[in-house]
Amino acid sequence: MRRLPIIAFIALAALPTATATAKPFKLSDVLRTYDVKVDLTMESNFAFQADPSGCYGKSEGYAGAGREIIQMSSPKPVRVTLYVPPKGEKGEPYVARKDLKSGFALEGTSKRSGQMTSIVCGKSSDTQLSNCTGESQIHDMVDITFYKGTWLLGSGTNNTDDQMPGCRQAQFDWDGAVARTGYILLQSARGKAARSKLKTKGSFSLTAVEKDACDVQYFGTGTCGTTWSYTAHFKRVAKAKHPKH
Repeated sequence: MRRLPIIAFIALAALPTATATAKPFKLSDVLRTYDVKVDLTMESNFAFQADPSGCYGKSEGYAGAGREIIQMSSPKPVRVTLYVPPKGEKGEPYVARKDLKSGFALEGTSKRSGQMTSIVCGKSSDTQLSNCTGESQIHDMVDITFYKGTWLLGSGTNNTDDQMPGCRQAQFDWDGAVARTGYILLQSARGKAARSKLKTKGSFSLTAVEKDACDVQYFGTGTCGTTWSYTAHFKRVAKAKHPKH
């Protein structure tokens, strides 16, 4: 999405307003201006018990539970151009920032809580999970793309180690329990983006939800689950009216 929209806008401007197989349309019918804000909430809960016979008949794994709540939003609206192909034309919708920059900034907090004990061959030890818990200020950039009736809010590029360095000292894989992709802070999510909503003349919102689960066997036995929920708010920017002379 980072370079294609600019090129596509230039190409689109050179197109005639009608083709032999499509009804006439105006650029104002397919190009609209919005102010976009993105909200994100994430909730992850996990609880584990050691495998009672995981170490030659003795217990092995982790015992305890944890929780992470993320709340992030755009620090300010971003003005964009949204392109939606006219009916009968091939191609996907896309959104591009007016300032030609890439991505949408998110800022917020991650709140972590929990306790966890490591058990190896029946012997317990402290995981120092307190280094992972607490509240952290976090930030990232995400992208918005469209594909075959869906929209994708792409994962960011920042990682948890950079924004929560204390967790490195813990003897527990918090990111694995949350089912992150490696140490990437934010996961992507996909949702429906009906053409009727994208073509509305007013404001609208898109939602995307992604649910993940960790590899429980890595921790012993138990449960784990994470839900990522994004909402992108598109506020229509009315075309400025020129004063009559």
